[in-house]
This record gives sequence, structure tokens and C-alpha cells, in this order.
Amino acid sequence: MAKKEGKRTRSGTGREWLLLPVLRSWRSWRGRGPLTVEQEAELAELRPKVAQHRQRQREAGAEYRRTGNAAADRVAELEVLKEQGPLTVEQEVELAELRRRRSRSRN
Repeated sequence: MAKKEGKRTRSGTGREWLLLPVLRSWRSWRGRGPLTVEQEAELAELRPKVAQHRQRQREAGAEYRRTGNAAADRVAELEVLKEQGPLTVEQEVELAELRRRRSRSRN
């Protein structure tokens, strides 16, 4: 369930992906001469939307890295505790779950 919420947060309305091909086509116009007034207006309207979409993508990537780093730190912490003595049942379960997630994300 958390994944769905994360996707909804990242994609917002879910229509931002429609803007990217349009922006790419505008980029291809560079060097072909001046844009018409209508094209300039459309481009000006699209730029903030694309910038907002890219900002959300950067934030989602940063959050993904933060959670991954926190999980790796916790695995290291549990492994140090394991070397010092037996872990509790809860700690063993947590370590197994974190290792499972890490191995699944690497595949």
C-alpha cells in the first residue's frame, strides 16, 4: 500500500509524463528559426509544469536513497549487535526482512 501512495505523490496528477514529449519536440526546434507567438506561449506554459515534475522526480529519488541508506545503516548496526551476542527474535526478524529487501532491490 505504501508503494501506491509513493507513486501518487511522485506523479501528482499522473499527467506530467504527457508533457515530456512535447518539451522534447520544442527542444528539437532549437536552431530552426524563431518560434511563432503561439508556440512561445505554449512553451512558456509548459516550462513551469515540466520544472515542477522534474523537482518531484528529484525529491522522490532523494527519498529513495535516504530510505535505502537508513536500511543499510540498520543492517550494519544489527550485524554488529549479532557479533556481540545473540539477537532478540524481533531483531532477527528485522535483519532478515532488511536483507530480503536489499537482495530484491538489487535484482
